[in-house]
Amino acid sequence: MDRKAVEASVEQILAGVIPGFRPGVRSHSTDDRVDLVADVRGRRVVIEAKSVLIPVVEDVLARLSMGSLQARRLADELGALPLVAVLVPSLGPKTIGAAVEFMAAHLPDAGWALVDPAGNARVRIPELGIDIDRPVARIARPQAGRSSVRLFSDLNRWLLKILLLADAPAELWGGPRQPILSNRDLGRVAGVSPEMVRRFVSTFGEQDLLRQTPQGMRIVRRSALLDLWRADEALNTRPAVPVRRLLSGSGSLSDLSGLPEFQEWAVVAGFEACRLLGVLHAIVPPRIEVHVALPIPEAIQRLGLEECAPPDADLWLLPTRYSRSIRGGKVVREGLPVADAFQAALDVLRHPGRGAEQSEYLLKEVLHLEGGY
Repeated sequence: MDRKAVEASVEQILAGVIPGFRPGVRSHSTDDRVDLVADVRGRRVVIEAKSVLIPVVEDVLARLSMGSLQARRLADELGALPLVAVLVPSLGPKTIGAAVEFMAAHLPDAGWALVDPAGNARVRIPELGIDIDRPVARIARPQAGRSSVRLFSDLNRWLLKILLLADAPAELWGGPRQPILSNRDLGRVAGVSPEMVRRFVSTFGEQDLLRQTPQGMRIVRRSALLDLWRADEALNTRPAVPVRRLLSGSGSLSDLSGLPEFQEWAVVAGFEACRLLGVLHAIVPPRIEVHVALPIPEAIQRLGLEECAPPDADLWLLPTRYSRSIRGGKVVREGLPVADAFQAALDVLRHPGRGAEQSEYLLKEVLHLEGGY
């Protein structure tokens, strides 16, 4: 189903579900950026319409998350209310339950909707007091098949960083910074096979996020890419583990930095990375976080640590699926392996207090990645 068909289906279903929903007309200034607009109870609503081919829960949550960020960005600019609506082939209780739980935990104030072609809908717009669960009919669920390609795998993150951060200051990015003119250049610089590079270029080219120009490969629509990336990061709910030093030593970073295992497998993360990089903008949380590229039990054993209650923790270990992209760009500060500034901007998003503010500061003011090309 193409974009226009998705938008038409979403609009038709929402009009039949939300009382007082009246489709609106987009202005010329927003035609290319806004999927749908509507009037609901006298309020203008900007709607970001998404769809999935197969109702895999992770894919649905990713669309909700990324769409919420995109809708909020446009709504703030236009003085409207944001709403993300995801069209799924078949809307069942498992998908609805996962969405309700996820949105309540991560985006409690966001307006969102799940709909399917049969007219089943789950809609929540807190600012308007709308909370609708409308089961109409269940239609046959498609057979499980190949899920949508995951944009932000460890390998893809690594390749994106190489393209995005080639001009970043050396003290903020420790990865490659050679010019990338071709697939071959990217594979050579990144240490990746030609087939993996081809898949990466094809995937991001289809999303119109990567283009081949006379000056070389370029990431385009960077704001859209960053919205998608941060939305994917919100799906990483693996909890940090509080630990302390088991035997001698204070358990401080300076104490642990002398361990060969720490230098090889650990990378200082989040707000502490920001402090060490000299780019701390927001108030730092009272805990130190460290990425470990090992299973947590093995990391605890190798570093001479023990799991403990949060008030007793010397630091918090972060399990990661993204070892290559995190370790590949690390820098050394005060004898410690420290996450690059872009990675730190992702790390701090897990903190509900000032995390978003610190992340925005890094991406816009420090790395200058927001905006066009």
